[in-house]
Amino acid sequence: MISSNALKNEMLNAMAIDSVSLHDGDPGENGTDNELASASYARQSCAFNAAVNGSRQLSADVLFDLANGDAVAWIGYWEGTTFKGRVDVTDANMTADGQAILQAANTALNL
Repeated sequence: MISSNALKNEMLNAMAIDSVSLHDGDPGENGTDNELASASYARQSCAFNAAVNGSRQLSADVLFDLANGDAVAWIGYWEGTTFKGRVDVTDANMTADGQAILQAANTALNL
């Protein structure tokens, strides 16, 4: 089935993703694998704009503090304590220099 943008928008808007995690390897199906464990790191809150044309844009940059040696390879998306999905960092527009920034202008959920 090929979905219309209206259906994609409805599905994306039904998700209440409210936090983001960073992982040095694939988070797996439940999101708990390979999450960073350094003292500097913590999951961060996030919010998304309403979906448009089958895409839902992050509404503001998300900043993470990293420890020396932290390597980020995957991002996990959470709704409360429920893992909703993951994306490879090459698709997430991260930058790092003691910090990692998930950039709103370049980060979206897509169907």
